Amino acid sequence: MTDRLTNSTADGATAPSPPGAPPRITTVPAGLWIRSAQDPQTQPDDPAFTTVPHAPDVRTLIVGAPGCQPPALPDVNRAFDDLSAQATVIVSLYGCEPGDGPGLAQGLAVAAGRPVVAEYGLLMPGQDGVSRVLATDAGRRESWAPFAQRVLHPPDGPPRLVHWHPPVAGMVPHGRAGYRLVGPWFVRVVPAGLALRRVGLTPDAATDLAPFDPARLDLAVDGPVAELTDNVLTALSRFADALPAAARVRLRLVLSAGTDDLAARRLRLAVPAPQHVRRATPAAAPSAGAVPRESTQPTQPAQPTQTTQPAQPTQTTQPARPARPAQPARPTGRASPARPANARPTGGAPRRHAVGRATALTLVVTRSGRMCFQASG
Repeated sequence: MTDRLTNSTADGATAPSPPGAPPRITTVPAGLWIRSAQDPQTQPDDPAFTTVPHAPDVRTLIVGAPGCQPPALPDVNRAFDDLSAQATVIVSLYGCEPGDGPGLAQGLAVAAGRPVVAEYGLLMPGQDGVSRVLATDAGRRESWAPFAQRVLHPPDGPPRLVHWHPPVAGMVPHGRAGYRLVGPWFVRVVPAGLALRRVGLTPDAATDLAPFDPARLDLAVDGPVAELTDNVLTALSRFADALPAAARVRLRLVLSAGTDDLAARRLRLAVPAPQHVRRATPAAAPSAGAVPRESTQPTQPAQPTQTTQPAQPTQTTQPARPARPAQPARPTGRASPARPANARPTGGAPRRHAVGRATALTLVVTRSGRMCFQASG
């Protein structure tokens, strides 16, 4: 074991590294181990020294350490280039990666300009003689096998799984690394854990690019949580209960931005687990010289008949009607054709109710001398 870049005191203790110090690079049986300059001195019993080599012509670049910040991407890129000149390289992510954005392996593929094969843990020998990739959870001080074992990260596209474990035994496969849940819904293994998706729905690219954290297993819901029916929630609840114990205890639900509290509460009742809501993607800023949408139409002058005319007191609760020319006064007792006879007034002075037709009585004497009243009008 050799630690090529360390700062040691006279008694052999590791001294703090100054800012900007080069990373710590240690030779291990499987290849190289690169860590941040602020990481503590390596211990002889660290699992990195018992990592199984993949093949004689394959070298492993172990990045980071449990509970420590990963080294800077330019330092990892230089070590990756140096090791790639000697053999095929597989990057083993040993520590955690904070944040929701693309992980270190994806950033390394972009910086190197070529695909990067990554494993989310260390290839360790098993008691049954089968080697498995195990992630080390520093908080719980234990290792567990993530579902995504080996992933190919291209520089210009989403990650592609190479080796993975089915989350629950007996599920019907659906495409690459996918398994049917119920109806058109299925779960797919992604680097950060699992994704719940629906056939025909465009997957969220952020779900595929999210980094892996050994302390949790993300179950991302691609799409609106409100669309999950009771049937889907029931199937999802049974699926979560059937997960391996090491995965179930680390389960975290990742919801899309804008998920309302009611939908999140329904999901929490079906799958009791911590929830994380993604932050909304900021809208693109308008280009220089762009005119706001509200100002693209010319300003219209105010119409006096619509903005300056006072409201009529008799039409406060009815839609406005076109004005009619003044009509001559009509005899009382007849209903106006503009309004039904039984219409109730909506404003203004109280209406006087007509009890009969207005009549004029005239006293008439017939030729026979008989007198009577004659109504007119």
